[in-house]
Amino acid sequence: MGVRHLESFITQTVPNGCYRINIENEICRYHDSQWRRNAPGPTIVIDLMSLYSPIGDTNVAGSMCGGRYTLRKYEDTIRILDAVDEGISLDTLINLFRRDFPGNWLYPVKEVAKKHGRVVTSIANECDKELVQYANSVNALAIISNDTDFLIYEGFWQYWSCKDMNFETLTTKAYNRVGLVRHLGLEFRQMPLLATLAGNDVIHYDENKWNPIQTVKHDQTVNLLLTLSSKFMYQIYMGHSFEMTGFVTDLREHKVGWRYPQLAIRLEQRKVGIILYHRENSTLMRLVTKLSHDEDYALHVFNAEFPQNIRVPPLLDLLSKQPDIQASLFETKLALLCWIASDTLNSHQLAPTPYILHPTLLTLYFLLESRVLHLFEADLLLQIAFDVAFERCDLLRVQYPRGEFNPRAFRIAFLYPKMYNHLAKAVRDVGLDEPDYREHPQFDGVLFHARYEEWAQGKGRLDGIHQWRIYAHLGGESDLL
Repeated sequence: MGVRHLESFITQTVPNGCYRINIENEICRYHDSQWRRNAPGPTIVIDLMSLYSPIGDTNVAGSMCGGRYTLRKYEDTIRILDAVDEGISLDTLINLFRRDFPGNWLYPVKEVAKKHGRVVTSIANECDKELVQYANSVNALAIISNDTDFLIYEGFWQYWSCKDMNFETLTTKAYNRVGLVRHLGLEFRQMPLLATLAGNDVIHYDENKWNPIQTVKHDQTVNLLLTLSSKFMYQIYMGHSFEMTGFVTDLREHKVGWRYPQLAIRLEQRKVGIILYHRENSTLMRLVTKLSHDEDYALHVFNAEFPQNIRVPPLLDLLSKQPDIQASLFETKLALLCWIASDTLNSHQLAPTPYILHPTLLTLYFLLESRVLHLFEADLLLQIAFDVAFERCDLLRVQYPRGEFNPRAFRIAFLYPKMYNHLAKAVRDVGLDEPDYREHPQFDGVLFHARYEEWAQGKGRLDGIHQWRIYAHLGGESDLL
């Protein structure tokens, strides 16, 4: 949250409180230090969330086609959907609702981070606290962020601004934390009190100090969950609530997507059942969500659903990366994954299909069986997934929609990625996240709208995907070639 006005204070009042640095020069200076000459290269810890906006491409048009997926207020969603129903064009929608749509950057930035560094997720504590603990544990050269809370934490790292970053010259602002403390006549141990009095958070005294992220003695499962890339399993295992929201989801009765809360809850109940299978006296799922158009967000408690015909391995085995354990449990994991999506889906149907398309096929099977999609829509979504995953289409050459949207297609373009997200995470939750695992949908909203009318008229072609239509029997045979 940050400490109010602290950035202005250190910039305008503290002598040499803020100055520009060249990151490349700082790294060279680190290497040139005599006592570090034989040491490994420096570690720079980046608050990834703070970089989403500075390096993002705010492709509002692409977002409006269903291509990107984050949160926004439900009331704004309804205004956008009503405008689509009235036949308003994409250009007009952009002018009217530009501020209500996210940028085109969440998944790409995360993928870049995975490619070029190590991604560490905050699990048990607030992000800034765990980030500082990690930076201290690896003797980081610097933290890059946009949160003045980092000005009050103690450590030998520098604090560099992400919002003032010039990505062409690799220069930015650095803040003199030591100079700030001296100018105030305080010590670092007193800074949490300052943050509490002047900021938005209450920071405990001990949080100015470096303490390694706490593990739980004799509970290997908890310690494993603390190391995962997502906090979901830890939250469930510890009995904490979690939040579920739907971006551009129309919950008005009989609109496409109006059953999203119930459908998503069904999937989450089964995922929770797997996590709690060996957890004694734990059978409940605590969820903050909006159940209908007229209800507000509230905390709800549901029973977990446990598999009846599959023996769930202990989480230490289910999530193990040890090759022999992975090999021995592969069929069990695949069976659990299929069970999450449906009681009628057999793992032998899914196994022969490409791994990268598993979340797509699970989502399409689930939505067809739930009578949400027409068969041609499922086929179109699978064809797009195939084209995107295997780069069979030049997406930059696909034209944006002109004229009015098809209201049903517009809603599907947002509902489908949301449902996909639940099942893509299920792949990870049963321990099937292989090195080429991708959480983001194999989907492109602009391409979906460009092809929708053609496929609705029965003119689409199943190029290369016919053998993967494991859902075809649920919606009748398609008349596509």
